[in-house]
Formats: sequence, structure tokens, C-alpha cells
Amino acid sequence: MSSLQAMLRRCQRGLMRPRGQLSIRSTFTLITVINGCVLGYLIVVSVTKLLESNNSVSDYLAVLLTILLAVLALLSFRIIDIRVVRPLSLLSRQAKRIEMGDSEALLMVRYEDEIHQLANAFNMVLTNMRAAYGELDQANAQLRRA
Repeated sequence: MSSLQAMLRRCQRGLMRPRGQLSIRSTFTLITVINGCVLGYLIVVSVTKLLESNNSVSDYLAVLLTILLAVLALLSFRIIDIRVVRPLSLLSRQAKRIEMGDSEALLMVRYEDEIHQLANAFNMVLTNMRAAYGELDQANAQLRRA
């Protein structure tokens, strides 16, 4: 196996989930890279066209709109990353802590949105479950004393 193939396999293992699925962050990054390549190509083509003689106003407008589109794509990447991908990653890390036995952990999110509602619902289930376990422990203690 060549070193390039080994590197590609390591990269694939880093991006893929156990059943061969891309993580949300990896999927989002892949889409962003593809969009960036397309926008980069459009910018290069537009600038190359401008370097030719006999440019019209529409040529300048096409370059301006392409650059504006690239800026909007970068802005949307940042917004989606901050508002969706990072909170989901945080929820995943916090859920792992709970799974590992952290009895005091609750899910926390910054914004009041659907992810916040999901975290609150999960916290309610977790709180009710912990209360039920507490009641079971008390009942077991009473049975042991009896």
C-alpha cells in the first residue's frame, strides 16, 4: 500500500462514523470545500474575462456579484458552524460525559432555539430518571431495614 493510500485511509477513518456515515461536521466541511472550489473557479473565470480587452459593464457586474456570492457563502458557513454544528458537537460531548457516568451533568446550550429545546427535553428526561433512581434507592434501603 502506498503512503498516499494509507493517508487517504486515515483521513477517511477520521471523517467516517462506524457504519460508514460522515459526521455532521465532516459533511458540512465537505459541502463548504466543494462550494469554495466552485466559487473560486467562478472568480478566476470572471477575473480572466476582465483581463481581456473590450470589457462591458456586465463583465464588471459579473465579477462583483461573484465576489459578493463568495462573501455570502463564507458568512453562511460561519453562521451555520456557530449556530448548528458547534452546538451539536457540544451536545454530543456532554452526552458522552453523561454516558460515562457523570451523575451531575446536564446539557447546556447558548441560544434559545430548537437545539436548546432538544437539550431541555433531554435534561427533563435525565432529571426524571435520576429522581426515579433516587426513589428506587430509598425503597431498597427501606426494604433492607425491614
